[in-house]
Amino acid sequence: MLSYKLFVFILAFVFILTKNISAQPCYYIHHTIDNGLPSNEINDYAIDKNGVYWFGTKAGLVRWGNSFEVFTIKNGLPSNHISAIKFDNNGNLFIGTSGKGIALFEGEKFTHLNKKEGLQNDKIKSLNYSPKHQLIFIESLFNISILKNKTIIQTTQCNCHLLKMISETDSSIIFTSENNNLITYNIRSKIFNYKLISNQNNTQYNYKPELEMANYNIKDLPVPANEINFIDYNQHDHTLIIGTKKTGLYILPQNIFQCISYPDSLSTTLSIEKNEQTINIYGNKHFSINTLNNNIIVSAAKETGFINPVNQLTFNDNIVYYTNNKSFYSQNIHTRNIKTKLIFPDSCLYFASYNDEISCCFTNTFSVFNKGDMQQIIKINTPTGIRKCITGKQYIILISHEYGVYVLNKTTKKLHILSDFIKSLPENIIDAGFDNYERPILFDSDGGIHIITIYENHAILNATINPPNTLTEETLKWFLCDSDDNIWIGTQTSLHHFNSGSDLSEPILQCWGKTEGYNFPNAYKAIELNKKIFIFTPQKIAHFQPKDLFLIQRIPSIKLSQISFKGDAINWKYEDREMLIKGIQSDESNKIDINYSKNSIAFNFESTNTIGKNQIMYRHKLIPDKTSWSRFSKNNSVYIPKLRPGNYTLKIQAYFEKTPSNVQTIEYNFTIKLPWYRHIIAYVIYSSLFITITVYIFFNNIKKNQKKEEANLLIRERMALLKMEALQMQMNPHFIFNALNSLQYLILENNTEESLEFVGEFSQLIRSTLDNASKQLISLKEEISYIENYLRVEKLRYSKHIEYSISYTDDIDLARLKIPPMLIQPHVENAIKYSITENISYIIISIAKLNDCITCMIEDNGIGRSQSSLLKKKHQSRGQNITKERLNLLNFYYKKHNDYRFEIEDLFDETQNPTGTRVTVFFPVIIYDNL
Repeated sequence: MLSYKLFVFILAFVFILTKNISAQPCYYIHHTIDNGLPSNEINDYAIDKNGVYWFGTKAGLVRWGNSFEVFTIKNGLPSNHISAIKFDNNGNLFIGTSGKGIALFEGEKFTHLNKKEGLQNDKIKSLNYSPKHQLIFIESLFNISILKNKTIIQTTQCNCHLLKMISETDSSIIFTSENNNLITYNIRSKIFNYKLISNQNNTQYNYKPELEMANYNIKDLPVPANEINFIDYNQHDHTLIIGTKKTGLYILPQNIFQCISYPDSLSTTLSIEKNEQTINIYGNKHFSINTLNNNIIVSAAKETGFINPVNQLTFNDNIVYYTNNKSFYSQNIHTRNIKTKLIFPDSCLYFASYNDEISCCFTNTFSVFNKGDMQQIIKINTPTGIRKCITGKQYIILISHEYGVYVLNKTTKKLHILSDFIKSLPENIIDAGFDNYERPILFDSDGGIHIITIYENHAILNATINPPNTLTEETLKWFLCDSDDNIWIGTQTSLHHFNSGSDLSEPILQCWGKTEGYNFPNAYKAIELNKKIFIFTPQKIAHFQPKDLFLIQRIPSIKLSQISFKGDAINWKYEDREMLIKGIQSDESNKIDINYSKNSIAFNFESTNTIGKNQIMYRHKLIPDKTSWSRFSKNNSVYIPKLRPGNYTLKIQAYFEKTPSNVQTIEYNFTIKLPWYRHIIAYVIYSSLFITITVYIFFNNIKKNQKKEEANLLIRERMALLKMEALQMQMNPHFIFNALNSLQYLILENNTEESLEFVGEFSQLIRSTLDNASKQLISLKEEISYIENYLRVEKLRYSKHIEYSISYTDDIDLARLKIPPMLIQPHVENAIKYSITENISYIIISIAKLNDCITCMIEDNGIGRSQSSLLKKKHQSRGQNITKERLNLLNFYYKKHNDYRFEIEDLFDETQNPTGTRVTVFFPVIIYDNL
């Protein structure tokens, strides 16, 4: 079996021997240290799961995204001299160095493996990976080490070079070797077998080098075969990737366009004609190209014998027609005899040929001649400035610098200006042609393409195409409509195509440029022969088959390369990044979850194409926030600030500038997670806390209300008890006995009138006491009436030795002002008790309003508190104590009106002898209309 490098060398040699036509050097893209590579020595390559190329160079590890990203010892590599690189199934990159062992890159940092970890030698020659068995074969100087799960499981001494793993089964792995051996490794015995194995006798291994070079001229490679370290075919871009030992990296587009050089003696080309198999080229000399059986044969150049100077010529049936401005000639190309000579009346500015007709433009006229006898069949006067004519079967298009585009009907011989029929037609038409349906196709200087249908008396515009790169007057070179209705347009820099037989409402324009292999800036004409397109330049002829060209669908391949949050790049492991940037549509497993605190996000994209990375146009939309697409631009990043929590889909579209119809669409699903305080668990916690607090407050209020009710009940019970005690004090047997004695005395004295008065007052007092005992509040009027009743009874008891007066101010509403019953009576009772002497006792009661409360002042002329204290030892009075306790309970019960109190003041004369006591009772203003 041939080694990999030897195979490449022999393949190149075979291509050189089998080609017998001189071809032009192929177009290629060259990358060196001048445009980003750290070194021109590229030793190995690997492709990650996203199709991104990684290169091992003499000066570091290179990742080729939108640009060359270089990793060196500054980033953690043990050495900058990289000899081999390989990816495993998990996306981990193993890097072999020339003298420092192995480095493993998992996306965040480099870890090292050298002699200390079991390698026999740190100078690595090659790396091979077995996906099936997940084994890394590390070949160093005279040794092979086998690595599994980042651990060395075997080392073997050998003196071979494992170029490439070509096959693996359940039991063995097969490698190629530089000494023409196929080396097998037995999985069970862990033994290498170095026996020579013929590929012909062991077809089961089916060894095929992974080179797809059918459309590449190997002899045109820009570097000798012995300088090549590796060649890889990129199926997506249809390019060859060539890494060299000294001259950097070469990218070769697929060689669809084959080239043939003219003979050296041909300096100018004036006409190109064809028949079934042959193309005739006329200039200062004539030669032909025979395309029989797709084998291109170029005849030797021969003298033409034309009468110089030849300005323009055309060819038909072995007769050449040409002009030197003043005269027109027809000449047999074999005998060189001149058949016809026609003297023009004016200089021929331009002429065109169609079948048996020749159309000539003069200064102010236009004529059509028959080729056979050179008879003039059409002559019309034309506007000045006619610069070009294009002839078809029925119509002739004349293009004027000053007056636009004219259409001449050959049958009616009428000349019409197209702008009369089509008002929207621009005035800057610079070229035209006919398709197979006799429809004119016009080109303006701004790059627009206009497809028109002409009728007898009018014309309509079928479609207008505006390509992204304009077809200007300086760049438009040639036009061709082939037999399959393909419209081909050649410009200074690119090849354009659309199909006129397709739906013209939305014509699809395709474009190929230098990066696709079209590199013919001076092409001036193209023809079709046997389904092949031939393009002519002053130096060479290019030819291609449309079916091959259509296979090159220039669609950009873009992937998510980085996510950053407010300028900070995401820190992910490499295998995690591989998972996140696959870009599989509608794949929920690839959804990116992003924390709410990082809701201002920038997405960066990179192209995995090998050519045209800087020619990609991007646009995006974010669903559901923005449902319309942004404008296309070369900006490969998307910044989205302050996203709300939710699910989003970011859609990206991209195309190459020259092929806007070939659009790639990818989408990424991501979620802005809710902040912790908006999660369901948080709401559950909030609800639980709310319910707990509500329940606590509810039950606490119930408990408080219960306690309040209990306290109020106790107060009411205590107040009722105090009322009863007060009533008992009023109704004590001593009082009743004295009252009855007084009544008996009056009866014995035959004092009938006073007896009846006493009985009436006493019975009214008893009735009022019993009535008030059942009420919580009574009116101040009722209380005053009760006190007056009480005082009258006491006055009758004490034989009228008591004088009293009750007064109140006018601002007091006695009927509406409410007070607790028996609030004043105990103080009146004390005043009577301690003021009865041999003299007349005076009781003065005055009621007034002071600020927000009512004052009731009870003043007597008794013995005072100092003398009364001596009497208390003999008679314990509970009236004031009960009253004080009642006031405290009233203040607690009526919290809104807690102004119940009384004050006692001793009265003295000038010599400080006691003259009586003054008691002032304070109670709040409580007004109820109904109680």
